[in-house]
Amino acid sequence: MASSLSQTMANLKIDDIDEALYSRQLYVLGHEAMRSISGASVLISGVGGLGVEIAKNVILAGVKTVTIHDESCVRIEDLSSQFFLSVEDIGKNRAESSLLKLGELNSYVEVNSYLGPLKDEELKKYKVVVITDCQLVPFDDLMHINDFCRSHGIHFIFAEAKGVFGRIFCDFGEEFTVLDMDGEPPYQYQIHNIVKGKETEVFIDPEVHHQFDKGDSVMFSEVQGMTELNGLPPQQVTSKGDHSIRIGDTSSFGDYKNGGLVTYVKKPVKMTFKCLRDSIKDPVYETICFNEKKLRQLHLAFLTLHEYFKKTQTLPNPWSVSDADHFLEIARFLQTSSPDSFADPIDETLLRKFSFTASGILSPVQSVIGGIVAQEVIKAISGKFKPINQWLYYDAIECLPDNDDDVSAMEVLSKPKNSRYDGQIAVFGEKFQEELAKAKLFLEMKSLTAAAAVRQMNPDMRICAHENRVGKETESVYDDNFFRGLTAVVNALDNVDARKYVDDRCVVNLKPMFDSGTLGARCSSQVVIPHLTKCYSDTKDAPEKSFPMCTLKHFPVAIEHTLQWARDEFEGLFKQSVETSAKYFAEPDFVEKTRKLDGCKPLELLKELNSVLVEMAPGSFEDCVKWARMKFQENYTNQIHQLLHVYPPDHVSKTGAPFWSGPKRCPTPLVFDEKDETHLDYVVAAANLVAQIFGYASRNREEIAKIAAGVKVDEFRPKSDVHIPANDEEAKEAAGKQSLDSDAVEQIEKIVAALPDRNKKLTLRPQDFEKDDDSNFHLDFIVAASNLRAMNYGITPADRHKSKLIVGKIIPAIATTTSVVVGLVCIELYKWLQGKRKIEAFKNAFISLATNNFILSRPTAASTKKYGDVEFTIWNRFEIDGDKTVQQLIEYFKETHNLNVDMIHYGTKCAVYAPGITKNPEERLRMTLRKAVEQASKEQLPSGVKSIKLQLGCYDENDEDKEIEVPWVLVNVS
Repeated sequence: MASSLSQTMANLKIDDIDEALYSRQLYVLGHEAMRSISGASVLISGVGGLGVEIAKNVILAGVKTVTIHDESCVRIEDLSSQFFLSVEDIGKNRAESSLLKLGELNSYVEVNSYLGPLKDEELKKYKVVVITDCQLVPFDDLMHINDFCRSHGIHFIFAEAKGVFGRIFCDFGEEFTVLDMDGEPPYQYQIHNIVKGKETEVFIDPEVHHQFDKGDSVMFSEVQGMTELNGLPPQQVTSKGDHSIRIGDTSSFGDYKNGGLVTYVKKPVKMTFKCLRDSIKDPVYETICFNEKKLRQLHLAFLTLHEYFKKTQTLPNPWSVSDADHFLEIARFLQTSSPDSFADPIDETLLRKFSFTASGILSPVQSVIGGIVAQEVIKAISGKFKPINQWLYYDAIECLPDNDDDVSAMEVLSKPKNSRYDGQIAVFGEKFQEELAKAKLFLEMKSLTAAAAVRQMNPDMRICAHENRVGKETESVYDDNFFRGLTAVVNALDNVDARKYVDDRCVVNLKPMFDSGTLGARCSSQVVIPHLTKCYSDTKDAPEKSFPMCTLKHFPVAIEHTLQWARDEFEGLFKQSVETSAKYFAEPDFVEKTRKLDGCKPLELLKELNSVLVEMAPGSFEDCVKWARMKFQENYTNQIHQLLHVYPPDHVSKTGAPFWSGPKRCPTPLVFDEKDETHLDYVVAAANLVAQIFGYASRNREEIAKIAAGVKVDEFRPKSDVHIPANDEEAKEAAGKQSLDSDAVEQIEKIVAALPDRNKKLTLRPQDFEKDDDSNFHLDFIVAASNLRAMNYGITPADRHKSKLIVGKIIPAIATTTSVVVGLVCIELYKWLQGKRKIEAFKNAFISLATNNFILSRPTAASTKKYGDVEFTIWNRFEIDGDKTVQQLIEYFKETHNLNVDMIHYGTKCAVYAPGITKNPEERLRMTLRKAVEQASKEQLPSGVKSIKLQLGCYDENDEDKEIEVPWVLVNVS
């Protein structure tokens, strides 16, 4: 009774991981976990909305085989959430109807269907068994399946989603080993000093507070001098200070010189799980911001539902008072029968709502539960991340209608209509479904692909796909009329600036925004509700990590430093200087304009021209290789010799301490060897990049090696008059003293004289860094350039996979967190569309599927400010009709609001009017606001812009130095 799709992939080797396909997942799970996953077989029983959500995520994760089991046929209500079914499938088997589309998700995964009863012989085939529908598998059978799985080392998961309620049960056996509880990189610190002895004290960077604790295990690497520490088995921390730890005896080791890393060693954790029958009576809960009393009530509610179905062979009718009464009777009976298990008084309001909505099918709830369950499957297979222990309950009760006094009307409105939306109508009623159909949403994602998929899932959906970037440059498309016509905006953007832009448009047009994001096993969502909550821009994101310039240029201590240096090298050599050189040919007066620039800018820009048009410009591919070989010599040999000439290995700092001490590593020059893979990687990549810029065809690696080996290199002699700053302070001081002296002017003239005839047009092709094209040599260059520099400084090189993550600033991603956060956002959208306008109805979410940390919290209210007796928030504004002049605007605020305006801003940096800053302020006062904004911003406002957002600077007339903060201004200019 089994059928199979993708049989050709069945013999795939477990070690053959497609890094291109699974790259973002690999950054979350790692190669070892992926090898385990790619060899596992999973059974998913029940192919309704919840089952297909789990199957989708597990298949995308890349297991070996997934078997979907279902003995029932497709019904119209299945279409409420089962997105791989259509009207044409009604009456057919659910598993068979879903098989083809599930199989198309991942060609590496063998997808099967099984339509028979779940006998022991079938269960034996799987590593993980997931049961999702107790209407298909009676509860007594469920406990037998669980017992069988426990006795045969099969991991068991059971999950349900009923209306706005859901639950998950995990049983991974009597002893389950978690290899990594949180998936976070082990904390690692730079070593500043080591004092050896019977008890060794290791001093860590004094600017950070380490997280080591007594009893932790640590390992050492890259230590110079006391090299015996490198590679030792994990050492136990015997005690700790604020900036140091102590380990065992190192008295026989060599003396510490400098450098080194100390890294926390994670320990496997053993977990014990109870079987289902025992856990029903004595449950252990994971919490989602609920108190344990509510969890016990939900536990009772689900057990009551199973008993109700056992007695009636049906679920309670939507919003039926009589069925809810019967439901409560059964709950009371269960409480009486097991007083120790259900000691709390029954929460009748909660259980009635459970009964009212239990027959409902909500795709967002199933998305949340399905994403969590799929992650538990991955945990069971790989031992990666902390499993749920053992029950997890969830509800979205806040999104239910606010009409507790009118249940009889809801019973009428929630009756099935023989519609694909009956599962949703059962929870919210027919009127809500009608309103939902009218909603106009703006969703930002991969539009064309998503639109095509959505149309397949629901042909009724009216969807228009755009591929425009949303920003100031497209305001003629996404103008004020566009935003004002929306019901809500849903963000799936991957950068902060874009989010802030959309957030600002929502604030201006008083539209709600539902924002979300994922980062590996973590995800979050934020609701922005007009007049209630903070806007997105009010929240502060952590600043992007940056490194001191001197660390990058001369004193790297970590692979992140060498990778950033290599990225900067790529940009300077193959993009910026090439773009500058292209301007030389495109702009007749480029050189003359360059000469007139301030400070040392003329020499800097002309050096860029010289580096490309004189030094780099090849006459053949052989010249490309020669340039690459000489660049190797310059970066990894000559510059290091020069650095060691300025700061010899025994150099002493001004304080008398050794210069090369603590984390500062004394480098070693490299000697080029074409037989060294990394050396040749660099030359091959650099030569091909030059060839791409100038339009030469590539050569193979062997030919390049021969050419490189034949390049003659002059012996380098260090210069005595070169100063290399020891830190950023010295570098800034030196930069401040730079000016165009006579030597620099002479150098400029020499460069100009050597430049080629600009009338001989030369086509140059600047290289825009693209990390995902393995044929363009971009990442090859950066990996090789970084690892060569790491060799210079005794830093452990990084493989291509890690280098790509860091330099490409890749956001690690897995399908499970996306599933969870999408469901949470849609639940918040339900609330808005129902007309809920109280802040306590909404929830922001902060989720970690790695550690089972589920925080659902009330959004932060919009901050209230005050001027005079007037209170306001970000949602309040002064609104003015007509394109007034700047002078008229200032007079209006004085006459109408008694505010003295002395500054007007458009955006964050553009001063529309600011005496002392604005050129010709009198002329600016006479301009209309639109014209003043365009002149100040040096940009033409799109014709579709109907309003302008301005910020006012006001002062107290009794104290001109005292600024008054006031609401922003919306000027309707047309």
